[in-house]
Amino acid sequence: MNSWRIEFLPSARRDFSRLPHDVRADIANALDRLQWELSHPSEPRLSDVKALQGAEKGEFRPRVRKYRVRYRLEDERLVVQVIRVGHRSDVYRG
Repeated sequence: MNSWRIEFLPSARRDFSRLPHDVRADIANALDRLQWELSHPSEPRLSDVKALQGAEKGEFRPRVRKYRVRYRLEDERLVVQVIRVGHRSDVYRG
């Protein structure tokens, strides 16, 4: 069984560190759940993940409260690359 890793872009790590502690914990739990689901493809998916459209095509986002985590999958390296983390009103802005 292959295990996926989570990697943050430096800007996403900075965004994440600025969030309230309880929100960071919920986002970390959502990323752990996503990592587990990707590593166990035969199990049912529980994450609320949507594929993004338009300029962000190829990216995905789960909802965590009023926050979003934009990420892309690098299948060849088994990496979930986190691009942005933030409030839903800001995370899609350039």
